[in-house]
Amino acid sequence: MKIIGRVPREEALKRIDHLIGAEYAGTLKGYISELTQIGRIVGPDESTSREMDPNRLHIQVDEAGSITGFHLG
Repeated sequence: MKIIGRVPREEALKRIDHLIGAEYAGTLKGYISELTQIGRIVGPDESTSREMDPNRLHIQVDEAGSITGFHLG
């Protein structure tokens, strides 16, 4: 089991699963960080390095701006 921050990876993703389908707003990043204990939350319009970072969570959205998923890396 991989640990992200202080929470196992699977548990971190379960804690934010209820946000799928919600409209994305930048203010959600703090809430997501608090729930998952992951310090680096990347919104859909933010650029990052191509370097793999298992402690970085990306928020994925559709064209309408609704959250469709999350991925670590």
